[in-house]
Amino acid sequence: MNLAKGLLLAGLLVCSICAHASSTIVNLKVQDVVEPLMIEDTHPVFSWQMQSDERGVKQQAYQIVVKRASDNKVVWNSGKVNSGYSDNIKYLGVALQAEKEYTWDLTVWDSKGKELKSSSKFETGLMDPSIRAWDGAQFIGSKTKVLDAASHSYFEICSEIQIKKGGKASLILGANDFRLKDAFQNVKNMSGTNYIRVELDLSGVGQAQGASLNVYRVGYDKGDKADMPMLTINQAKYPKTNINQIFTSANKADKHTVRVFVQTSMMYFVIDGTDVLTGEDTQGRRFGGGFAVGNVGGETFKASRFQIGTYGRTHDFNTEPNLCSVGFAAAPETEATFSNYVIK
Repeated sequence: MNLAKGLLLAGLLVCSICAHASSTIVNLKVQDVVEPLMIEDTHPVFSWQMQSDERGVKQQAYQIVVKRASDNKVVWNSGKVNSGYSDNIKYLGVALQAEKEYTWDLTVWDSKGKELKSSSKFETGLMDPSIRAWDGAQFIGSKTKVLDAASHSYFEICSEIQIKKGGKASLILGANDFRLKDAFQNVKNMSGTNYIRVELDLSGVGQAQGASLNVYRVGYDKGDKADMPMLTINQAKYPKTNINQIFTSANKADKHTVRVFVQTSMMYFVIDGTDVLTGEDTQGRRFGGGFAVGNVGGETFKASRFQIGTYGRTHDFNTEPNLCSVGFAAAPETEATFSNYVIK
C-alpha cells in the first residue's frame, strides 16, 4: 500500500513539472542588434534564440512576417520553413526603404509541434553613402555651448588685478576637486577642502624684500598648508627674477595683467607680458627650464615652469590641478579689483 502511494506521488510530481515547463523565443535581432534604428542594408539578416525548461526541445520550423509600420503592409512572408536554423536568416522580401520603421512577427514550431510566437521592430537609415543624402539635414539639440571645463588640465586664467589698498590679492583655481574631497577616491586617502591659490604680494614693493608671487596648495598632499606657500618667487629665493622690474613703487597701484598657464602638473606665470623668471634661474632646479605657452591669437610666451601637482610632469599620472572651481581672494584690509577675467 505504501509503495503504491509512493508511485502515485512520484507520478503526480512528474506531471506537475511537465505542466509548468515552458519555451520562449528571445533575443530577436536584426543585423545582430535588438531593435536597431539605423539599418543600412536593403536585405538584412535576422536571428533569435529559443529558451526552454524541457529537455530535448528544439526548433523544427520558423516563419517570419515583416510589415511596414506606416501602413501595416506585408513586405515579406517567408512562409513556414522547415529548418532548425535561427541565425543569419536573410530577408528575402522587396528591398527595404530608407528611413522607415518595420515590424516583424516570428513564429517558431518546436520538435513537439508547439507554436511559439514573438515580435520585434527595426528602423532603416539613409541607405545612401553619398553626401546628397544629408540635404536638408539640421543639427538637433541645445544651441547652448557646453564644455566640461572643470576636468581640463590644460588651461589659462588671465585677469587684470589692481591693488588699490593693502598688498595681497589672489586668483584661486583647482578648487573643490571631487577626486580630492572624498578619501575613498583620493589616492592619498585625504578628504576635505582643496584649492590652489596664486597670490600677488606687493606689500614689500619699494622695500628691500620687494614683490612676491606665492602659490599655496591646500588639500592636494599631506604636507599642504593654507598659511605657508609651497612656492614663492621673489628676489631672495630667485635672484634673477624679473618681478621687481615688473612691479615698482611707481606702478604698484596700477592694473597688472596676471596670466596663469596650467599644463597637467606644471604651472607658468606671465605678468604684464613678462615671464617672472629668466630661463637661467631655473636651470638645475627641480622645476626645470622654460616652455612655450599661450599661443592664443598669435601670442606665444616663453615662460618658466614650476611643478605644482603632486605627481610628475608626464601624462602617466593623475593630472593636478584641473580647472575645477575658480575664484578670487584678498587679504584683510586690502582693496583690490579684478577685471577682464578670462579662462581659455
